[in-house]
Amino acid sequence: MKPSDKNNYRSCFDFSDDLNNHSPDYIFTTNWTVGIVFAVIGTIINVWFLAAMLKSPEIRSGMRKIVLCVMLAVNISVSAITLPVILIQDILRYNRIGVLDVCIVPIVVVRIEDFIGNWYMFILACVYTAQVVNFVPRLAPLWTKIFTVVSIISPIVVGFFLERLTSNRVYALLETIVPHSLTSLLLVVTAVLKYRRYPYVRLFDEFTDDRCHIDPLYPFVALLVGAVVSGLSQAIFMISLPFLPRNGHFVLFVCIHVRFLRIILVPVMLLLFPDIKKQIKTWRPCARSAPCPENLVVIYEKNAA
Repeated sequence: MKPSDKNNYRSCFDFSDDLNNHSPDYIFTTNWTVGIVFAVIGTIINVWFLAAMLKSPEIRSGMRKIVLCVMLAVNISVSAITLPVILIQDILRYNRIGVLDVCIVPIVVVRIEDFIGNWYMFILACVYTAQVVNFVPRLAPLWTKIFTVVSIISPIVVGFFLERLTSNRVYALLETIVPHSLTSLLLVVTAVLKYRRYPYVRLFDEFTDDRCHIDPLYPFVALLVGAVVSGLSQAIFMISLPFLPRNGHFVLFVCIHVRFLRIILVPVMLLLFPDIKKQIKTWRPCARSAPCPENLVVIYEKNAA
């Protein structure tokens, strides 16, 4: 992180502290309470969805399911680790306790997590495009696993190193605008391809035949809209920061929590996928999975009579 970027984070904390000094106590209480609700509900719902998807052999197979599971895992890291740490630091700063350089760490982690989640959205759009064009790479099983692992790990590694090597403005561009623009463009192109290849299928409908299975379009659009709204709140806050008055605590409150609203929106939007919705509705933690038909063994006994 460059010194100028650290100064930008310092200005954000100075503004936040200034708001705490000139805001009623109920603003801090409300802000902390909403944060706890997001952390608890976000952790429970993301863990529930992730466990249900991992327990289903049909859902956990395929690249789409792997990407969705990793997105849920990123949400769990935000709601169960990063957000509670931020809430604890808010209490310490409210009581004039804590070191600023330490307070910067979870904010940087949140940005890296946003980078990872936004680029997973782009990978998910690529998977949907492959569905529409019926693209199935002919690779050996080993190379297929290597390709999958590289696709999943790349956003994590790149997001970490770019945060260390690039400026704050460049990273903000690569974190939100670039992946959202590429994902939007790719979904538009995919929608056109789907309409041209399957004109008898409605654009937002699911399609299955003997050759391929194509998910409906609207879950991908909903996930993209949620990511854009979440990232836009942070951009609005950073742009309006120099112009906010001391009583601008409402703008700060809305921007912070709209950003973290994503950890709840993502699993809810996964219910737009028909197979995931069916699994979530029927899965229970203590229930045993039904045996797959191909693994069912039938034993015939000869009647001695």
